[in-house]
Amino acid sequence: MAIIRDENGRFVVPEAQDTNKNGTAGRPISFTPNVIQKLETAFSMDCSIPEACFYAGIAKQTYYTWIEKMPELKDRFEELRENPILKARAEVVNGIEGNPEFALKYLTKKKRDEFGDKLDLTTNGKDLANNQTINLSAFTQEELDNLEQLTRKAISTTNTDTEGTV
Repeated sequence: MAIIRDENGRFVVPEAQDTNKNGTAGRPISFTPNVIQKLETAFSMDCSIPEACFYAGIAKQTYYTWIEKMPELKDRFEELRENPILKARAEVVNGIEGNPEFALKYLTKKKRDEFGDKLDLTTNGKDLANNQTINLSAFTQEELDNLEQLTRKAISTTNTDTEGTV
């Protein structure tokens, strides 16, 4: 059975017929236009697959069977799940205007290297115990410069010590 797009670009399943190829009654089609619409609604709210199936009144296996037959449906549902993320991102960006504190908070998360005030230290690629961080705002510039020199020295010593080891 083919799924087609309607005039609005939504996927639809032609209505089920009462008989199959042999002229006998068959199992009813569970992926009706109403089911697809409910799945689209659920996925546009970033619902999980089990949540969307519950909302649409179908079994998860039915969902997986149909998206295996029609990968374009899976692609559509994945696209719809991006909708809340885009809305949230728009709200964040719109909230920056006229709010310098929020703007700085956004930058400290988005551009941590440039605007963050903490330094994450690692040793050989492993986090320090308890994911320790150091609040750099408590240090003077001279102390920060000394810390940077010590860190560079420690890194170069570690790299020299581990060269040639397997």
